[in-house]
Amino acid sequence: MNRIKELRQSKGLTQAELATKLGVTRQAVSLYEKGQIKPKIETLKKLAEYFGVSVTYIKGETKTEMLTKIINTMYLIICNRIPMCSDRETIDNTEDSRTIAATELMLLMYQVLNLDHNKQFEEIVSKNANLLGIKGKAKLDYIRESSISATDENYQSDIENAKAWIKLYENL
Repeated sequence: MNRIKELRQSKGLTQAELATKLGVTRQAVSLYEKGQIKPKIETLKKLAEYFGVSVTYIKGETKTEMLTKIINTMYLIICNRIPMCSDRETIDNTEDSRTIAATELMLLMYQVLNLDHNKQFEEIVSKNANLLGIKGKAKLDYIRESSISATDENYQSDIENAKAWIKLYENL
């Protein structure tokens, strides 16, 4: 479980400090990091929440090959200035169509990482509101209005669109 050590060190925490946050002993954290014992699922969830990553990431189960394809496809779409067609969508020369395709790919990335896309979306929209200087009730309204199209039906369609973009990338 060397990712636990990586994450702990990235936050500048000692084993004892992380142990306190998790409600375990320092020795347990040491054993997790050495791979001598595996954390219970409750502990893994606490780690994931604290560090803002998925349980699968902490366990070393992240599908790096798929993530690489997603990132490469996203890069191709963002940087490309000619129209492209998958078997589900067309990207024209507009910034909007490239942004939509990149957003679909980000949703697929959240799925691969086993992250809650709704939570991630709300956090991003909240940070965008901060950038725009929107506060208080206006910020809550902004987040709610931004979430109107974030339905389960749209999510499933976006995931399928993202998979089609990956397929296009693989066939180039």
